[in-house]
Amino acid sequence: METDNRFINMDEQFLYYVWQQGLMDKKRLRTINGESVEVIHPGRRNEGSGPDFRDARLRIGDKLWAGHVEIHLRSSDWFAHHHETDPAYDPVILHVVYEYDMPVFNTRNVEIPALEIREVIYPGVYDAYRRLHLSAHPLRCHGQTGLLPAEQRDLWIEKLFVERLREKTEYFSRLLDRSLQDWEGVLYTMLLRYFGMPVNTEVFEQIAQRLPFSVFRKYLDNLTRLEALLFGTARLLPPQAPDAYTRTLLDEYAFLAAKHRLKAVDKAPVFGRMRPQNFPTVRLAQLAKLYHDHPRLFTELFHSREDFHWPVILRTATSPYWETRYRPGQTSAKRRKTTGKNFIEKLIINVLIPVQFAYEQHYGEPDADRLIDMARRLAPEHNRITRLFEKEGLPHPDALHSQAYLRLFKHYCTQNRCTSCPFGHHILRSAGDNSGV
Repeated sequence: METDNRFINMDEQFLYYVWQQGLMDKKRLRTINGESVEVIHPGRRNEGSGPDFRDARLRIGDKLWAGHVEIHLRSSDWFAHHHETDPAYDPVILHVVYEYDMPVFNTRNVEIPALEIREVIYPGVYDAYRRLHLSAHPLRCHGQTGLLPAEQRDLWIEKLFVERLREKTEYFSRLLDRSLQDWEGVLYTMLLRYFGMPVNTEVFEQIAQRLPFSVFRKYLDNLTRLEALLFGTARLLPPQAPDAYTRTLLDEYAFLAAKHRLKAVDKAPVFGRMRPQNFPTVRLAQLAKLYHDHPRLFTELFHSREDFHWPVILRTATSPYWETRYRPGQTSAKRRKTTGKNFIEKLIINVLIPVQFAYEQHYGEPDADRLIDMARRLAPEHNRITRLFEKEGLPHPDALHSQAYLRLFKHYCTQNRCTSCPFGHHILRSAGDNSGV
């Protein structure tokens, strides 16, 4: 059989989408043996092992069938994937293929009815799909995002936000295992990580690994020791003390590191490409003061249904020494170095809301609507990814949208998952409508 030129660019993801959405001329659905096919229900998409769609309901000829559906580019792929020896594929009631090139059989040597769909797919749908996937723009649906109705778009934004929270929850689960189910340790690690923004994220997280919260919490009543632990672990203390306070920090760290067998990070944080208020010394001094002033920080933040106090708690300064310094021993004009509104809101959206979600999920069901409302009250984040969506004319009024756009870009746009995205789905459905769906 002569191969359709479109086969070169065809992929199974598109065929899954066509089958699931019914983007075919349903009046022309017939098996290779000439029996009519009526799709009562296409089945549930199976992302794991086994047939592609489970529990489909079809009428083939005059018989009603219930079972699974397998989809391939060519029918011979059945053998290439060794389905003929896998009992999991015995319940398959229909083999949907773009191109039929041979009959296939299950383990009982029963031939599986085959439906070739290359001539019944609406051509407008395929053309729209190819345009999306061949687009050189970072957003495949560039110039067409406005086609999605606002109500559907807003629901998608909320769903993406919750997806991003669930993604972070998986990371928190690993932190929980590492910290022996200590939620305070998880918060400590996440705060350290984001106090290192924008360029010291990884090294600050390594500080949390080298200086575990189980050690850090022992000294919450002593601000000098907290600073000694953080600055020493971060390799931010000079080998020779330029002043008395730095000498104290060096001595304290030497004693505590020996006592708790602590190791410093592999490489000290950097100071370049950032404003002085973001210097690692300032951020670590602020974190030490935050924990010193709020030794029961996790309880204060999360054992309450009220979130209005979060910015108040997170607004912290430094010890007096750092009011006149950005580096040990190097004096500067006196300035009270407090965490600013923008930084606090980034901590809330990137740390507190995700931890709240994960904590609630761990012990029950998270109140996603409440967290969505909280994100709506926070200012939007601006970066190269969010600017792509802004240029499309899409709304970006708050942090809810910022987080949603990050999730959309990283897990849908860059992975060509247009068929799983309402923006792409609407474009393809519209193409199908124009083809006669």
